[in-house]
Amino acid sequence: MSKNEKTKLPSAKKALLASSAAAALLMTFGSATANAQIVIDNTTMAPVNPDDNQTVTVAAGVSSTVGSGDNILVDSGAADVVITIDGTLINTDGADENTVVFVDNGETGTIINNNGQLFGNDGVVFVEGDNVTLNNTGLIAGVNDDQTEGVVYLDRDAEGTFTINNSATGIIETQAGSGGGPAIGLDGPALDADGAQGASNSGVVATIVIDNAGIIRDLEGDDSDADAININGDPGSSTSCDPCSFDINITNSGTISAIRTSSSNAAIRFEDDAQFLTGTISNTATGVISGGNNGIYIGSGVDTDGGLEIATHGGIIENAGLITATADRAIRVDGGGITINNLAGGTITGPGEGIYFDQGSGDDAGLSGGTVNNAGTISSADSAVSIRGQSGTILNNTGSLLGLTGGSARSVLEITGQGDNITILNGVDGDITAQTGFAEEAVGIAVGNASGDSRTISFTNAGTIAGLDGAGVVVSSDGAFVGNVLSGASVFTNSGTIQSTGGTALVVDNVSVLPTITNSGTLSGVTNSFDASGATSAITFEQQGGALVGNFLGTTGFTDTLNFTTANFTLASNILQSVNTTVANGVTLDVDGARMIDGDLTSNGTIAFLLGTDTLDVTGDVTLNTGSVVSVDDSNGQVTAVGQQFTLITSGGTLTNDSTLATTAVDSSFLL
Repeated sequence: MSKNEKTKLPSAKKALLASSAAAALLMTFGSATANAQIVIDNTTMAPVNPDDNQTVTVAAGVSSTVGSGDNILVDSGAADVVITIDGTLINTDGADENTVVFVDNGETGTIINNNGQLFGNDGVVFVEGDNVTLNNTGLIAGVNDDQTEGVVYLDRDAEGTFTINNSATGIIETQAGSGGGPAIGLDGPALDADGAQGASNSGVVATIVIDNAGIIRDLEGDDSDADAININGDPGSSTSCDPCSFDINITNSGTISAIRTSSSNAAIRFEDDAQFLTGTISNTATGVISGGNNGIYIGSGVDTDGGLEIATHGGIIENAGLITATADRAIRVDGGGITINNLAGGTITGPGEGIYFDQGSGDDAGLSGGTVNNAGTISSADSAVSIRGQSGTILNNTGSLLGLTGGSARSVLEITGQGDNITILNGVDGDITAQTGFAEEAVGIAVGNASGDSRTISFTNAGTIAGLDGAGVVVSSDGAFVGNVLSGASVFTNSGTIQSTGGTALVVDNVSVLPTITNSGTLSGVTNSFDASGATSAITFEQQGGALVGNFLGTTGFTDTLNFTTANFTLASNILQSVNTTVANGVTLDVDGARMIDGDLTSNGTIAFLLGTDTLDVTGDVTLNTGSVVSVDDSNGQVTAVGQQFTLITSGGTLTNDSTLATTAVDSSFLL
């Protein structure tokens, strides 16, 4: 958005009108009479200037062109003017702020009804007035020249509520070759002399309402402001807010699109000095928001030029339709505090990322986090969701996060090391899947941004996480970092399924994990279900029923703890690399086949064997405490004679047996 815009002066407009007053009067019916109607016809070639409560009409079939000044100028304090256009109005002036309809500063209650066609060389509708409504069923187009502020533009001087209703047949567009600028430009409000901003201050826009059922688009790809809707905080005035706070509500059931594939350009774009404080961007089931580089871009909300920093947005993005980008991210959020609700049936997809929370840098580093509630589908050939450092971010997934075929070397759900206090909740119906050909893990959690960093992450999975070519979940830190820690306040719990058809379900690498990892669900991998061989401290793991499909691989150089608690468990694979294992009272560890525990084994519960098939080789000490049970099943008829011996448990250390024997053999006079 232009940073050198000048304030509109009513006296300048009046001077222009005075030079053409005679012509204007000839083109009106009773224009000298208060409350009379002004009719623009084919002969109208100069600006018209309605008074209080007057109407301006342009009949169907009429085509009027003005080459100097505005076609329609509402100024001099005129209130409640109604403009109805069924024909065609063209402005060829090309000078900044000379447009088809101009509503000057201080005028209130203007209603613009366009059912025809409006064309302007440098903007079409320019609003400085208060409580203005634009209803469009026709075409509003910026052509030929540079749309400096926007085809439809709201200036910082406006107050009250600015409303745009673009119907199913309505089109608001910046046409190709027009020189650039947004289809709709919204500038931040000016401040009072004391520099304050608030609802009672002069120049503060209370609310912006855009209801689009038609098309809002920018077809010009060569301008830095080539967005469909551009929200700009700092118009360059020495008294402007820094940043500016917006209360904006956009409802889209049609199409909002832009084609420029550069930097922060988007279909809907909040620049860095514009704070999305309150309101909702709502994309309904029929709505499409499509950008070249970004579908929706939310800037940092931080601008330190005036010494004021606001780094927290408060707005909501709600989607039941399609939000997408052709080159990069569907939604990019550089500032904290945004809530994104992707409803059932909603799709958010981009080749770069579906949703991208930037890490921030310099003055806007360490931003407070946002929230993603997903019940629909978020997908990308890169990361479906990338959380790159916004502390406190929450992801609540009951829908699908998908890594698409041909994806790059990043996770479907990516959490980089800059942020802290990140919460991941994958619900029972939640699905996080790396599809075939997506090279990396389904979930990647990086811990820390420098050596020695400690981070707190809350990870809870009750649904499905599937890495096909890569792992299911990887918890790690950069290979160059030393001493990074996942803090003891962290939570890591799985009651669903984490699987990999090409690798390991859960991997811990180059990080110290202090919280107990709790699994009551399924970890399923090709060779290993769990691999902590690269961890930098011992692991404590609690298995509460569920399943481990594949070996449990402990750390290298540390002694880990694996506790079987709460529910019975079938040991269908091995426990390797110095893992001390405990079976809790009331829990049965059902040995399935010839199994190994590399470490010590302590049992206060039951260890069950099928005679002749199941054995347990323990490399360390075996302690079968008082009250524990060894259960022997001879349902396959292995016992054929008195005095037969069967090996159930071997110990590489000391075996202490205070257990009792339970058997299903016909002859129950067994000795253990």
